[in-house]
Amino acid sequence: MEFLSNIKEKDELLAILHIAIDRIYKKETSKKYSKYSEELDYISNVYTEYCSDKITKSELLEYFPIEEDLKEYVVKAIELRKPKVFQHLIDLHNSSQIPLMKFLDWDLNFVLGNSLLASFRQQFATLIFNCMKGKETEFISVEINRDMLNKMIQELELVSNS
Repeated sequence: MEFLSNIKEKDELLAILHIAIDRIYKKETSKKYSKYSEELDYISNVYTEYCSDKITKSELLEYFPIEEDLKEYVVKAIELRKPKVFQHLIDLHNSSQIPLMKFLDWDLNFVLGNSLLASFRQQFATLIFNCMKGKETEFISVEINRDMLNKMIQELELVSNS
């Protein structure tokens, strides 16, 4: 990791560490550091191991060949964001088996007739679930009427209260 050994400034180190943490979420890398993609992935993987309690703080620091006075920032950077990284890792693990809902979008439609019956009147709700399945995004769309929507709401309230 010659890349890290050349870093002498705290601010530059923190910027690199936070970019590496962002890569755990698959966020885009700053163009300034795009040529260090492998090194950033390496740091992200080490941080993932640390957040998963697979390595200790002292083992974490062994992966960073930097000056001793800068090593404290290696730990500080991840400790600030460890709960969110840990939650992301849990979500990633859980979504490997079944889709995990991340967002819900909905809209209402009122049908004022169809080709068979001009007096047909019906309300529909369209629910779009933005789900995470592993590292992929999946959209599940459901169209339901008012009765089905009320039943679904009752079931969700029952589950949330238990």
